[in-house]
This record gives sequence, C-alpha cells and structure tokens, in this order.
Amino acid sequence: MAYVTKPRWTRAQIIFLEDNAERMTDQQIADRLGRTLLSVRHKRRRLEMVREGAGRSTIGQLKAR
Repeated sequence: MAYVTKPRWTRAQIIFLEDNAERMTDQQIADRLGRTLLSVRHKRRRLEMVREGAGRSTIGQLKAR
C-alpha cells in the first residue's frame, strides 16, 4: 500500500480561509482553494475558527434559551 502525502496548507490559503470563513461556506472555500470539504472543515477547527450558527449549540447558548 502506497502512502499518499497530503498537500500542506500555504500561508496564502490560511489567510484566505481566515478572511472568508464568515462570508463563504466551507464548500465554496474548498472549491476556490482546490481542497476537499473535509480538509477545510478540519483546518478551520484546528485554527479554532468556530462558526456561529453552524448547526451546533454551545452549552452557553443552550442555557440562554
């Protein structure tokens, strides 16, 4: 079985993700950067870029309801 290396994120791609995470969907970002949807989602999570209203509520949001 051959090992497939993952392409590293460039600084320009990370800046694009940071600048557009709130304006574009993960799929749109993935398409623009030539990456997979999962790659974009994982990178956003690793950078702790949690999107408001992303379908999951935090404990604080649930208690406030």
